Amino acid sequence: MNKKNIYIGVLIFLVIIITSGFFYYFQIRDIFGDDPVSKFLGIKSKLFIFENMNESLSEEIANGFEGQFDEAVQYIKEDSNDYLGWAVAGANKKAVNDYYGAEALYLEGLKRIENNTVLYSNLGDLYYHFIEDYEKAEEYYLKVIEFEPEIKSAYSLETYRELSVLYRVKFKDEDKAINILKFGLENNPENKDLLIYLANAYTKFNRNQEAKQIWIDLVATYPENDLYKKELEYLN
Repeated sequence: MNKKNIYIGVLIFLVIIITSGFFYYFQIRDIFGDDPVSKFLGIKSKLFIFENMNESLSEEIANGFEGQFDEAVQYIKEDSNDYLGWAVAGANKKAVNDYYGAEALYLEGLKRIENNTVLYSNLGDLYYHFIEDYEKAEEYYLKVIEFEPEIKSAYSLETYRELSVLYRVKFKDEDKAINILKFGLENNPENKDLLIYLANAYTKFNRNQEAKQIWIDLVATYPENDLYKKELEYLN
């Protein structure tokens, strides 16, 4: 074999190697998204790439969200079984209108921390107010209540209110809007916030006598509260 044929053979071999390398690189990049944290955690998606989708935000504000996002991602890398990193990272994606990116983060967090009511609540809020998938919003709000029927945090309290409003405004279902608050009171009988939510729901459905009775009870229990007295006067 002459030198020319040897050179040609070597050149073809190098082209094959280089081409294979590029193919392998782009295949891996498509899976992991050029993202070292995803590789570290073994996640096959671009979860940890920050992209501002809200053009109305100033660069300074967007950079602030990105900085908080990067801190949350570092927190996830240090402890992927703590819900806080997933919740904060998702919240910062939501803040720049990357709603499906936030959804993916919350769902990935739930794969690692099952039945976390904060992540369930965040998904309910995301589906209700941003993605506007009301069936999924109901599903995740109900999961919060299923695993935390007794109010232990602002998340679980707010979930009762949000779910009642969802039933009233989007589903036009009076029974569900009222009954979810009654269920909350069965598990939290002395919670005045739930009583106020129920009184307001009754008023929205023109069930003023039932609303009035709640305000009477609240005024009797909290006679120093002038706001409760005004609500009662409004219904008289």
